[in-house]
Amino acid sequence: MPGLITARRSFTLIALLAVPPVGLANMRAPIDAPTHGSQPLGPPLSGVVVQSEQLEFDCADRFCRVKATYAFTSEGAANAKLRFVLPSSTPVQVKVNRVSVPAWLETLPPSVPMSDSGSVLELQPSFEAVFDAHIAPGRNRIEVSYDQPLGLREKQRGYFTESSYAFTFRYELWPLKEWTRAEKFLLSTTITVPREKKALDFMLSPDPRVKCVGASRDRRSRSPVRFRRALEDESDTYAVKLRNFPDTLECSIKGAAPTAAGRAKYDASRAPLRTDP
Repeated sequence: MPGLITARRSFTLIALLAVPPVGLANMRAPIDAPTHGSQPLGPPLSGVVVQSEQLEFDCADRFCRVKATYAFTSEGAANAKLRFVLPSSTPVQVKVNRVSVPAWLETLPPSVPMSDSGSVLELQPSFEAVFDAHIAPGRNRIEVSYDQPLGLREKQRGYFTESSYAFTFRYELWPLKEWTRAEKFLLSTTITVPREKKALDFMLSPDPRVKCVGASRDRRSRSPVRFRRALEDESDTYAVKLRNFPDTLECSIKGAAPTAAGRAKYDASRAPLRTDP
């Protein structure tokens, strides 16, 4: 029996040596790569009253296609230069009263994006889209569309578990609070993501893929923003309408790791760029 015990001990030692310790196999820290948020409009205009804002985020594979639509009234005609701060150097499309107008990008000094993880983050560029708008007396409408890169956060990682990912984005709403808003002003926000589950799974699983919080500018105050969830043919849509809105909207989207095409587009969007009209 001593020989059998020795053999068992030898086999156990070999088995333990063949399995890397969890700490060594999982030395890499979880990924935390936030991005800057978008910041709309710029300084307020005299005699202008904002009636509503509609925000649409169509998100997939490291990007959201963002469309921000502002309806407002003006006491008189004016020519204004408006600015939009963006985390991406991708092209910006602007329409003023349904007429396309040129917009150009300027590179801003790099800065560190906000994060709650405590990770040491690198400087990131941000950009400013500038366009000239002719504002008519009475009712007006401005539409701004662009691609916003999504941050990436690794939610779970271990030797015996696969990583799960959450894409993140921020949208700064506080600049709109500096504008004069109508008494019945309404902010409508819609977030659309590809549907990864079947209809039955949707009915049985109450856990949404999109979760958002509203935060103050100093991030000391944070509270959930409750969206209504709807199932469409190939996507999930989350919608909310707010009269009183937070300074910042911060959202996370559960999903798979980004594809190679998504990563390449993301990397390209971070390059400094200046395009004059």
